[in-house]
Amino acid sequence: MPPDQGAASPAREHLREVLRFIVVGVGAVSVDAAGYALLVRFLGPDPAKASSFIAGALFGFWLNRSWTFRSQGMPLVQLPVFSAVYATSFCANVGVNHLVLRLWPSALTPGFLAATATSTVMNFLGMKFLVFRR
Repeated sequence: MPPDQGAASPAREHLREVLRFIVVGVGAVSVDAAGYALLVRFLGPDPAKASSFIAGALFGFWLNRSWTFRSQGMPLVQLPVFSAVYATSFCANVGVNHLVLRLWPSALTPGFLAATATSTVMNFLGMKFLVFRR
């Protein structure tokens, strides 16, 4: 019998998840960047980064849950695991941003990008294997 034409191969499914995660991530980073740009003058770099990261994280959670990983799980059950993954990547994100700005005080953009890259990898792995695992 031929394989089910409607079912995606594991490799194709993984690629779909990665591509969708990237699209959602661009949106989440846009929310993060816009929030950071708006808040940094009023709050300073660290509180602005913390606030903007949380806004981007919530945006990413809902789209990744429904679109990227097509999770059927209960959001309230997933929330504690999501919170742990994001708390860890949040600390790494703010810490990397702070470290870069400590070394180069005028490096707002490099600090933001380094922080974002670090938390992006942590978030994909955490969401795929912990929050939205099947």
